[in-house]
Amino acid sequence: MDRAPQWTRRRVVCAGVAAGLATFAGRLSRAAASQRPLFPFGIASGYPTSFSVVLWTRLALDPLAPGGALPYQPLEVRWQLAANEAFRDVVASGTDWALPQHSHTVHIEPGCL
Repeated sequence: MDRAPQWTRRRVVCAGVAAGLATFAGRLSRAAASQRPLFPFGIASGYPTSFSVVLWTRLALDPLAPGGALPYQPLEVRWQLAANEAFRDVVASGTDWALPQHSHTVHIEPGCL
């Protein structure tokens, strides 16, 4: 008998934010986004509490290019956090801004986890 995969908080958070942040790709040229990775640094987490965690990523089409090869303008990022990889049970969502003066990084702190 196969067992269902064990869902840890870290696995849910990482899978959810990665997929949610991926919606940002639609704001850039589809051709540019399909040729190079948008999240070459992955997603980091830290400062966990019993109900929240800080999630961080940096957007870049080319991580070695000045500004990550992104336009020097604020970019709106929509994110979602789900309890499953299929995103049938979204538990948190929101928007944030990736600012060029902060190297297009995004820091979110979803609560009520």
